[in-house]
Amino acid sequence: MKHWTEIDFQNWLYGLREEDRHFEECPECRAERDRLAIQRWRILAEPEVSTDFLAAQRRGIYRRMAEPMRNWVPLRWALSVTMLAVMVLGFTLTHSKKSNPTITDEQLFAELSSMDQSSEPKAIAPIHKLFEE
Repeated sequence: MKHWTEIDFQNWLYGLREEDRHFEECPECRAERDRLAIQRWRILAEPEVSTDFLAAQRRGIYRRMAEPMRNWVPLRWALSVTMLAVMVLGFTLTHSKKSNPTITDEQLFAELSSMDQSSEPKAIAPIHKLFEE
């Protein structure tokens, strides 16, 4: 006797599989089927909502509809103008700080040559400073 698998029960719940004689013979699978059926019934059952609750909810909606809407337009404009000013200031400072250092070819080649002639990588220098007394 082969028990139903979890997939078999899922297919049964979704109506993709019919019940068979196995439930008559197997109390374990019958108990699982009944448990799943009760759980499904609880999930699909309409919630009990009192008419007083629904009436209070409706009154609250009507009250909010009658209240004037808060107008946040000045705040939105102020925020937009502030952000625009920050962006303009940021672009201005970025462009004003960019300075093109003029370096001659001789200076560049001298620096490259000193780096090439050094037997020690440049990244080692901070490590040496840790051990200096």
